[in-house]
Order: sequence, then structure tokens, then C-alpha cells
Amino acid sequence: MNRVTHFEIYTDDPEGVQPFYQDVFGWKFSKFEGGPIEYWLVTTGDDRSRESMAALLVHAKGKVQEP
Repeated sequence: MNRVTHFEIYTDDPEGVQPFYQDVFGWKFSKFEGGPIEYWLVTTGDDRSRESMAALLVHAKGKVQEP
């Protein structure tokens, strides 16, 4: 079965949702610096595997920020 290669999760509180995903799925998070929006990279598997990559994006005033 093919794996999902990229997906994004939209949230108002990226730091608040991280413990859930870390505890349940073992995901790792790192904030992407220097971009025009708040963007968190998510590693869903170890560095040697071909796991998918994900991201957390932050809502802006009730609207999702587009990358």
C-alpha cells in the first residue's frame, strides 16, 4: 500500500496540540523559521524510514493562513 507523502493539520494552537500527537503517534515537531507564516514541520517516522511528512499551520483571525 502506498503511503501518504504529505499532509497539513490546521490549528489555532500548534504547541497545544503537539503533546497529543507526540503521545499517540510518536511524531516529532520543529518550528520552521523565516517563513511568512507560523509553520511547524512534523516528522511521522524515523529518519531512515520512508514515512510521510506533515505540517501544522496556524489560523489567522479565524482564517487559515495559506503557505
